[in-house]
Amino acid sequence: MAHAPLRNLLYFISKRFLATSSPSEVTLSTSKKLGPHKKYPQKPESVLKFLKSYGFNDTHIARMIARQPQVLKLGVDKILKPKIEFLVENGIVGDHLPQLLSTNPRSSWILGIDLKNVMQPNIDLLTKEGVPIKFIVKLTMGQPRAVMVKVDKMMEAIETAKKLGLEPATPRFVQGKKIRAAMDFYLNTMNLKPETVISYPAFLTYGVDTRLRPR
Repeated sequence: MAHAPLRNLLYFISKRFLATSSPSEVTLSTSKKLGPHKKYPQKPESVLKFLKSYGFNDTHIARMIARQPQVLKLGVDKILKPKIEFLVENGIVGDHLPQLLSTNPRSSWILGIDLKNVMQPNIDLLTKEGVPIKFIVKLTMGQPRAVMVKVDKMMEAIETAKKLGLEPATPRFVQGKKIRAAMDFYLNTMNLKPETVISYPAFLTYGVDTRLRPR
C-alpha cells in the first residue's frame, strides 16, 4: 500500500493534470502508456468522438479516462456502443449517462461486464414488482452495484423490503442507504431484535441523526 505522502502527491498531480489538459491530451498521453491493443487497433480519437456523440463534455471525458484508462482499448462498435445503448434504453439518458460513467466512483467497472446478462434480469424484476423507471434510474445512479447482484439476491432484497412495509412504487423502496443506517442503529445501538423492527416498519422513516440519536 502506498504511503500517505505518495498518495497525496499522486492525487495532486492527477488533479493538476486534469485541470490543465484537454481530453485529447489526456487520451494521447494515456494511450501511449497503455500501448497498442491487438484486438481493437482503432485510434483513441474514435473513442473520444463516440463519447462526445452521447453528450460527454471535455471534463467528463478527462475524468473518465483518468479513472478508467482501459476504456481506450475497448472497441467502439463491439463493446462501447452496445453497453452505452443498453444504459440509454434503461433510462440512463441526458446528463445521467456521463455522470454515471465519469463521476460516480462506484461505476468505474460498469463497462467491463456483460450488462445485458448481469443487470437486465434485475431491472426486469424491479419493473415487474412495480418499481417506476425513475426510481430504478435513481438506484443505478446512486448504487450501481445494487443492480449488479445475482437475481436471487435481488429477489431476497425485494421480499425483505416488502416485509418492512416498503411499497415498490414509493421512493423509500430504493433508499437503501437510509434504511441500512436505521437498521444499524436499531440493531446495534438499541439492541432491538430484527423481528421487532419489522413489526414496526414506520421506525425506518425516522432520521437517525435528526430524530433518533438526539433522544
